[in-house]
Amino acid sequence: MRGFLAILFITAIIGNTHSQTRFNDYSWKELLKKAETEQKLIFIDAYTDWCGWCKVMDKNTFSDTSVGKLMNEKFVNTKLEMEKSKLGVQLAMKYSISSFPSFLIFNSKGQLVYTIIGYRDPENFIPELMAAIDESKHLKQPGYSHGFDVDYPDFYKNAFENGKKKKFPDSLIVANYLSENEITKEASWQVAKRFYFFVSLTQAKAIAQHKEKIISLFGNEEYYDLITNIANSKILKAQKDSNLTAATVAIDFGTQYGNFTKRNQNEAWLYFYKGIKNYEKAADFFDLIKADTGNISAEYINGLAWDIYLECDNLEIVNRAIAWID
Repeated sequence: MRGFLAILFITAIIGNTHSQTRFNDYSWKELLKKAETEQKLIFIDAYTDWCGWCKVMDKNTFSDTSVGKLMNEKFVNTKLEMEKSKLGVQLAMKYSISSFPSFLIFNSKGQLVYTIIGYRDPENFIPELMAAIDESKHLKQPGYSHGFDVDYPDFYKNAFENGKKKKFPDSLIVANYLSENEITKEASWQVAKRFYFFVSLTQAKAIAQHKEKIISLFGNEEYYDLITNIANSKILKAQKDSNLTAATVAIDFGTQYGNFTKRNQNEAWLYFYKGIKNYEKAADFFDLIKADTGNISAEYINGLAWDIYLECDNLEIVNRAIAWID
């Protein structure tokens, strides 16, 4: 009887192991060869040792039976520590990866075809994987060269060093580099993406003049992500400085050159006024958003209402906040 139970226990362990996502260590050449031979895509779990959500991803998502079955069938899977492994650093520099976890999906030719940024539970991860398998949804980015031999400036490389070796440039170094190099070049594009918070609105408007070419080289999503990140960084600075004029200019920039919808504009104003603790204005923009779509997370409503309750002396606004919670 004990022998029978031991066999069942071992079988259960083996079955559970096979149901999880299988990750193996491969070199870049091995990944490409294996993907071509098995006619699969390459899946790279781009993580760092300090990333908490990366560990949650391992525990909750990659251990899921349905996720494991799909990934083992359709992908060649590997994990890369993006600040320590050589290949991880090379990929981080090439695609300006600085948010973790990130999931990079390549075809057998080594072309990045799909990216997923941030934690996903199994229910939301599987649709993303299915989209990655669908060739009609693959990225088209001819602006990215094959391989890793790109002429990055030293200050860009330094930003991807590990630990105390990591160094960031000042805004003047970035500004000078972008003014002296074509934005449509691979290295320049990555510098702008990585250090978007140093890009002035004047430079950003100059970048926007190359919109069509940038989109043809790096894709629609990357162009608008950069413009949005620049606009949001300026809104954040305006909030810290309590500068209404700067906030207006930044939001106008996001609307004119990016894809800020009316809701995006209202959200930006809500963020700005909440940050400077003008809760009367913040409440007005909250109501505009609620009337427009009604789609605001419960967590955000709770947080905003609580801030108003703690810090606002206007009873009418406090009562409005209580009504939001209800």
